[in-house]
Amino acid sequence: MKLALALPMLLAPVVVGATVARTSQADVAARMGLSAVPEVHPERFPRSGARPVPMPELPTPRLVVQGLDGRPILDVMPFDAHGQPRAEAFDAISEAFRARSGEETPIDPRLVEVLLTLSQRFERPIALVSAHRIPGRGTKKTSYHTKGMAADIAIRGVKVHDLREAAVEAGATGVGVYPSFVHIDVRRDRPSYRWVGGSYGGWRGRR
Repeated sequence: MKLALALPMLLAPVVVGATVARTSQADVAARMGLSAVPEVHPERFPRSGARPVPMPELPTPRLVVQGLDGRPILDVMPFDAHGQPRAEAFDAISEAFRARSGEETPIDPRLVEVLLTLSQRFERPIALVSAHRIPGRGTKKTSYHTKGMAADIAIRGVKVHDLREAAVEAGATGVGVYPSFVHIDVRRDRPSYRWVGGSYGGWRGRR
């Protein structure tokens, strides 16, 4: 996830500043009319390609994603009332999360669930730094970015430390914290992994 040297300066306004007041899961649940906020189920999307495990009928929140400059990138309802991915929504997500070259790849529904959970928790849109990438220029062939399973994000007004902790609680299995953004992935082929990159914490971690 090597980025241009100027990128930390561009990203700083996204995450610098006072942390927004946290909204508890109970508060969110009450507003949604639920007894509890549904948690991300790690096996809800089978590896075999079978249909996702159904869930009880739930509200259908929207995933709102912005660029670092605040411009809107995406505003979709990813899942239906039973937790099934909506095909047209995931087509839009793949397009919005495409590589800089324009190449698209299917985005893992589990990653979308984590992003949706984070956006709801902080009640703010996701600021997308990077999602799908093609190998080269610092991106390895084994990177989860190349598989539609990873995204680098920020949330305006939320410190990277708080976003990292929330991502772990939301079910992300790979979480890396950087000075101005957090890497999130939903790896299943390796054990869960946490790291610190860039100058944050004084050492560089592996991707």
